Amino acid sequence: MKINFVILSLCYFITACSSTYVINSTSPSYETSVIEFNNLAKGEEAEIILNNGIVFTAIDVNLSADSLYWIAPGTKLKTSIVSSEVKKVFFSNSWLGGLMGAGIGFLSGATVGLL
Repeated sequence: MKINFVILSLCYFITACSSTYVINSTSPSYETSVIEFNNLAKGEEAEIILNNGIVFTAIDVNLSADSLYWIAPGTKLKTSIVSSEVKKVFFSNSWLGGLMGAGIGFLSGATVGLL
């Protein structure tokens, strides 16, 4: 039984969640959101998904007023695109997502167990 729990836990943490950060240019706190996004993205690996479905792997993503900049890990070249062409920037943090999911699972399991 213990081995099943360990295997299930490892599988869960390996495939755990990601985070989403929404930036809306019509928001009054747009500039603050851009600064927070750039701080979050600094040194992190991300997937950039464009409106046409093309996906780029990137590190050191940086958002400006009209463009998104990143470094391609394979070539180490700085690349940019107009931000209106970007559908989503996807960051993955398995440990944080796993811990959040485990907490939610614990609370829901405890609730069901009490009933």
